[in-house]
Amino acid sequence: MKLYTPTSCKALRILLTAVLLWTLSVSGVSAETANLAVLGSSTAAGTGASQASNSWVGLLQAWLMRTKGEKIINLATPGILSSSALCNQHTNSNLSELVSPTRNVDRAIKLGASQLILSFPSNDTTNGIPADQTINNFLEMRQCAHSNDKVQVAVMSSLPRSGLSKKQNAEIAQIDAALQKEFGKCFINVRSALSDSSNENPRREFSAGDGVHFNDAGHAIIFATVKRFMESGKCF
Repeated sequence: MKLYTPTSCKALRILLTAVLLWTLSVSGVSAETANLAVLGSSTAAGTGASQASNSWVGLLQAWLMRTKGEKIINLATPGILSSSALCNQHTNSNLSELVSPTRNVDRAIKLGASQLILSFPSNDTTNGIPADQTINNFLEMRQCAHSNDKVQVAVMSSLPRSGLSKKQNAEIAQIDAALQKEFGKCFINVRSALSDSSNENPRREFSAGDGVHFNDAGHAIIFATVKRFMESGKCF
């Protein structure tokens, strides 16, 4: 009877691993899962960071891969509005042309996400969308997600942005207050850690220089906040 040497045992382990991965691939199951999807605009898409891996989603991706072997589905797009992420069945005729079929809640769920983070910090307001409509869009996204196998939804607060009028800052504060009340433990407050003493402008050390986006240090702050939120287990 032939005995396996340490070398042949190692080769056997490699062979068995290869067979397992092949089996998973042909059966349509991935060895890496993607439970979390991010829907949002430019900061969530990584704008301001020196490279994608230094963005808050990139840092979160590295942490999730290291700790859970999970990938993130990042559907964030620069310049996008909250109406673009609405589920098709929850969109009225006046907004249907604004929905992005590849960047909305429906798409995230179809790709296998069971957890969503919504991050639309200020584009609605700067594009003249009424605060009540923005709030309603977030609630509709949550309603749609909850109707699909109880997908969990967290919403991120606004981000400080320079150059806004008093009216715009008041509207953003109104949106934050409403979302914090509606989402409760599933509301992620990142604004306070990034704002200067006015609570309106980005802190200089976190700004990418345009008054809107954040550098690597700012993205790291957002990541740390989201990481603490996820580790708490209060929502997801």
